[in-house]
Amino acid sequence: MTTTTQHRRPLTRRLGIVLAALACGTAVLLLVACSSLPKAELEQSLRALEKNATLGELERLTFTADLGDGPQELELVYHHTRATDPVDTVPIVLIHSTPSTLFSWTELIRGTPADAQQKGFEGLGSKRDVYALEVIGHGMAPGDASPTSFERCARFVTAALRALQLERVHLVGSSYGGEFAWRAALNEPELIASLTVIDSSGIRRREEDWLPEEIVMRDNSLAKFGWMLNSRERIETALAPHFRELPPDRVEEFFLVCENAENWKAMIDLVRDENGQREGELGDLQPPTLVLWGAEDIAYPLEVYGQKFASAIRGAELVALPNCGHYPHEERPAEVVRVLSRFFDSQVTETSENSVESPLDPPTLSPMTATPPTQLVIDFSSETELAQWSAVDDVVMGGVSSSELLATASETALFTGNLSLDSGGGFASVRSRNTSYDLVGAAELALRVRGDGKRYQLRLRTTKAFDGISYLASFETTSDTWTELTFTPDDFVASWRGRTVESAPALALEDVRSFGFLIADLQAGAFALEIAWIAKRSASLTQR
Repeated sequence: MTTTTQHRRPLTRRLGIVLAALACGTAVLLLVACSSLPKAELEQSLRALEKNATLGELERLTFTADLGDGPQELELVYHHTRATDPVDTVPIVLIHSTPSTLFSWTELIRGTPADAQQKGFEGLGSKRDVYALEVIGHGMAPGDASPTSFERCARFVTAALRALQLERVHLVGSSYGGEFAWRAALNEPELIASLTVIDSSGIRRREEDWLPEEIVMRDNSLAKFGWMLNSRERIETALAPHFRELPPDRVEEFFLVCENAENWKAMIDLVRDENGQREGELGDLQPPTLVLWGAEDIAYPLEVYGQKFASAIRGAELVALPNCGHYPHEERPAEVVRVLSRFFDSQVTETSENSVESPLDPPTLSPMTATPPTQLVIDFSSETELAQWSAVDDVVMGGVSSSELLATASETALFTGNLSLDSGGGFASVRSRNTSYDLVGAAELALRVRGDGKRYQLRLRTTKAFDGISYLASFETTSDTWTELTFTPDDFVASWRGRTVESAPALALEDVRSFGFLIADLQAGAFALEIAWIAKRSASLTQR
């Protein structure tokens, strides 16, 4: 995994406003005459930004809900885009980060027109209804006297969904908003058709991972006055490391949000509440989940936090966007729209039984017929096993291929999808989570498959790195014919991003932590590979 090195580390993860001056009480006292930007003026200023001109009107709804300290009257500020060409009746609900505002989703919702500098793309709102919510204590939303916490914000999200009379939604959250979203999905799973977390908080951080300025925000009693030190220069210094190039108006938008004392207070409260308290419940999440991450996020590095989310959430799909930091939906909105649309489409096309008939001709023999495996390593008739696999397609490099691993009615797995050569892509793959396999003493791997006449790769990984070296062995398939294949360690070639790695250590099967299948080699179009099992054979058996 490569990371951006030309930027120095941010002053804080989400904002990074310089707070060193807070250590001096005199400096703060000199600023007490500063006035906070009222919410009404903040809304006018945010709407006046050129990037937000296409979003249209905001709506307001008053409702009563209990966020943990008794029923109270609340006001929801939100935007609703109605699909012009709907493909799905389930709406999308977007939850922003901290400190931020629903306007951070403008390009994702509306898209951008083509001009001399860019191709242009359709936003999510062209095909699906989209709601962008302003979370309590953030942006233009009214605050209250209660401390802002992750749980309070999560309860606000579900209360808002009920107030809007939304029965099932595709819930999407970014950064702190990601944690609001996944906590909401834990609290009231019946409301959530699917969940997407983008560079989310919620995994407990080690003490040494906290930046010095974050420690000030967390521990210094004067940090709540930090909004008085707000300036465009400090905002730009803080945001720059998160982007290869700052999007238009982004500095001004953050600056305006932080001019309001309530918004600043909410950020301080949440920094102090970031403790991974419900991390242990991630495995209880019920909705289909997409974990979308910037591969160069310096706030929550992919190889630590992104992979932990993908491993903890059963059946989660992890998509990492290269050359992208903490805000993928703002840095690369067109690609995020494509990834999200594919994910939402996959939820629409799933059958109610969560199994499919193989598109290949009915076999004359059972998948388990012929030589039975000596020692099964992976049995694809197990639903528990299938839940450990996720797709990693060329969308991570801007492509548009898609794949998935499905359970079939024959109790096998089906690696299927569409391989596209458009947009610089050209591969589709699935892989298992990193785990321990009983491969001690294995001399060979055996694989029973039925293909479509195309060429595939069996891929093995021996480390936890998402983008690390893999060991690959190619194999041909015969259309609609079950075939049993065997592989020795010598059959595998070390590879990284399509290039052979001559200096890689020799493959030891007992070190394998992840299995995968991939199709590439310019084989455009639909594909289907049915897999019955993967087994191991010991040296004594292979020598008979």
